Amino acid sequence: MALPERHLIDSAKLPVESTSVRTTVVCLCLFYMFLIALGQGLRYGRMFGRRSWSKVLESLILVQCMICVAYVSTVAILEAGLSMANKAQCQVAIRLCIGLYAGGKIALYLFFNERIHILRAPFMSRLLDPVWVVGTIAIIAGFGGVQAFASVAPMASFDTTTGQCLIGIAADASISVIVVDSVISSVLHGWIGAPSICSGWTG
Repeated sequence: MALPERHLIDSAKLPVESTSVRTTVVCLCLFYMFLIALGQGLRYGRMFGRRSWSKVLESLILVQCMICVAYVSTVAILEAGLSMANKAQCQVAIRLCIGLYAGGKIALYLFFNERIHILRAPFMSRLLDPVWVVGTIAIIAGFGGVQAFASVAPMASFDTTTGQCLIGIAADASISVIVVDSVISSVLHGWIGAPSICSGWTG
């Protein structure tokens, strides 16, 4: 049965953000894309002709770049004119943000974990390195769990007055993100910095 006309939302009649705001956001996205491309270009220029320490590191750097491009592109596309018209579309937007955030964090911390493996035991198989195994499991399980928890009931509402999506994650999900991120980051940076600190003390 068709809904009464008063329940239907005509997105064309909804107020939208000003052209200047949209233009600013899109220009910033293009600028960030330029910086990402420039960074990758300079890096591969320096690495040209050199032997890579680890193909895993190279792959993780590429994955991080792709996730950053996807993140910035998503913002640009949403802002440039997909014209969010209901709450369901806002929920898709927040879940995309959560997924890309978690994916970026996993790729970043796996990169750090791989560097720790190279510093500790470069000639040992990764599966035989307990630090690498535990770190990998903790990173994937930690941020995978946070993503699942935050995606269960994200905050997403559609303001029919302004035509804007208001998105975010719940307070308990925010706390879990901060705790997991802080713990994993502290442990990884501690492992990376420990050799230089110890050598400084012994020197």
